[in-house]
Amino acid sequence: MHDDTGHPARKTTFLETLAETVNVSAACRKAGIRRRTAYNWRNADPRFAREWDDALEDGIDAMEAELHRRAFEGVERPVWHKGEQVGTVRHYSDGLAMFLLKAHRPARYRDGYRPPEADRLPRVGAAAVADVPDAAATAMTATVTAPRGTGNGGIVGRTSILSGERTMTVTEPNASIADRRAAAVAAMLARVREIERTRGVTREALNDMREELYGLAARKELFPKSDFPPPEGATPNIRYLLSEDADKRFALYMNSIRPGKLTDPHNHTTWAIVAAVEGEEINRFYERTDDGADPGKATLKQTDEVVVRPGVGVAMMPDDIHSIAVTGDAPTLHLHMYGKSLDAVADRLGFDLETGAVGRYGAGSGATA
Repeated sequence: MHDDTGHPARKTTFLETLAETVNVSAACRKAGIRRRTAYNWRNADPRFAREWDDALEDGIDAMEAELHRRAFEGVERPVWHKGEQVGTVRHYSDGLAMFLLKAHRPARYRDGYRPPEADRLPRVGAAAVADVPDAAATAMTATVTAPRGTGNGGIVGRTSILSGERTMTVTEPNASIADRRAAAVAAMLARVREIERTRGVTREALNDMREELYGLAARKELFPKSDFPPPEGATPNIRYLLSEDADKRFALYMNSIRPGKLTDPHNHTTWAIVAAVEGEEINRFYERTDDGADPGKATLKQTDEVVVRPGVGVAMMPDDIHSIAVTGDAPTLHLHMYGKSLDAVADRLGFDLETGAVGRYGAGSGATA
């Protein structure tokens, strides 16, 4: 690392953090310097500039290795039916695989790619000098393992679970949208992880995380209803898992909830953020007014009400208590992000406003895809 006399410790911290995060702003915060200071160092010191470039390369190599793992080794995810886990699915991301192929074999896989030497090649009329095949249609294949005796064809989102072991194939209708969505989700989550890592879990930090989720939700073109169809039949809501770390941290879901869905007040035992792509959902917030002496009883007082809609969301600490009510004529399409995956949290509490009873909270009927 750099060992000159001009702030060597801060430069070392900056370079190490840059290699970890591939984020200049995060590296500046960790080193306790302004962005302008970092760029002044880079412009004045060729050696520091080379080390800066090397740190970025190291960080990008690490990111690429993780993308490769998720694309080709897969990530194990639970399959739920009527509130119970009925099996697991190993998810292989074709979006990430295509992203890697486009990066390393652009002439073959990147739409509209023009090689550097193209301008030196003869052209015939308006014909392109390179024939780039259409790689837009891809498929995602996963193996679903379900225990025998789970019923005859219970429907979990877009996944049909039958007795025994079955293989399902889900075809993404527009791979280019899936690619852009995967990249946008990964970038947003990287910034959220950095906020939590550097600032912890505070209301101010959660508000900044919510701003990041707002940015993703505003890109409505990434979330077509064809990819996230609303619940059908008697199912009131469906939850699509968009991303989840291997250790069950930083889980991101797309929720579609039909009008009429109501929940009892409840907590999450992990931080939670909601941002709307479309549709409205009433969130009511409560605080306990009892002393907690009786674990089976509680009294609540409503303290706030927020209508979640595009541009207006909520951010909750682990012990915050809220309820939701979906009104209107159309199902919602909302992004829900949690500090820990919902299937990994325990001891969530639900509160009955009429009787004051306190019990273990379950999200009610619905489906996870």
